[in-house]
Amino acid sequence: LQRKASISGKMKVRFVIGVSGQVERAKITFSTIKDVGMKSCIIRTIKRWNFNKPRGGKSVTVNFPFNFFPT
Repeated sequence: LQRKASISGKMKVRFVIGVSGQVERAKITFSTIKDVGMKSCIIRTIKRWNFNKPRGGKSVTVNFPFNFFPT
């Protein structure tokens, strides 16, 4: 959005939080946004996220919707 403020749309991302709390994998499962650079940026950013270690010592899969609408 910093490069192209006019980009808007919806995106769903599936990511896996590993037992250490770090995101192990991330994938866009749906998107109305066609900008490849923005999609790559979102995935790179999510892969840098850290969470608390999941309870039970197992990885957790998250499906999360994002809505990008400039103001």
